[in-house]
Amino acid sequence: MRYLKKYKIFEDVNHQEIEDICKEFKIENYTINSDGSVDVDGSVDISTCHLIKIPLKFGIVSRNFYAFNNNFESLDGLPREVGHVLHLDTCGLTSLEGCSEKIGHGLFCSNNKLTSLKGCPVEIGGSLVCDNNKLKTLEGCPEIIGEDFYCNDNELQSIEFCSHRIGGDFFVQNNPVYEIAKYFLHPPIHVDEKNNRIELFNYCDIIRGDKVILPRLRYFFEELNITLDEKIISSIKMHYEIIE
Repeated sequence: MRYLKKYKIFEDVNHQEIEDICKEFKIENYTINSDGSVDVDGSVDISTCHLIKIPLKFGIVSRNFYAFNNNFESLDGLPREVGHVLHLDTCGLTSLEGCSEKIGHGLFCSNNKLTSLKGCPVEIGGSLVCDNNKLKTLEGCPEIIGEDFYCNDNELQSIEFCSHRIGGDFFVQNNPVYEIAKYFLHPPIHVDEKNNRIELFNYCDIIRGDKVILPRLRYFFEELNITLDEKIISSIKMHYEIIE
């Protein structure tokens, strides 16, 4: 395990210490700011280094920030802004608190232990991929996701708090809510129509905890001209209590 004990992370870090860390991680084209943060014109790759901490306090990274395959105790030091893609897959994360405030293209945070999306930026320019976590809620979800939203293999019983605007497709396979969502989210479907359906679904207040309010579900399906038959209801009963 790499603890970086020889560095005074975030505390009285002088230029030489920062330069030593940059050299160790092959970080080039950097600028050291007065507050000790480091801006990088290009990409940073600290992936698969067995880190428990981010080794510097980053400011703006103009391209990609690769940090996958670590075991972070927190996201302290993560860039304030990432110009392109932020990779946080398989980092042992239980929270996204401390995540970058601005991500130009995509956020990848699959294979962690996240239970919510609290800490996400308000907007992500590209895709958000958070497959294979322990998400029980979409609370903290960005208001806008520019491209696709992947939430497969989680524990979602509802899509409350979902983004107001998803520019691509929305995937929730292998979640309890998929037993309902698969009937109105399956691509191909126009982006605007998809977002309208998500908004209507949440507005109808169909799911309450582990219960589905059947009259509300019927109304929703009728609005979409989908036949709610006994086969669909039976599949929903595998994950929810049906309230007549």
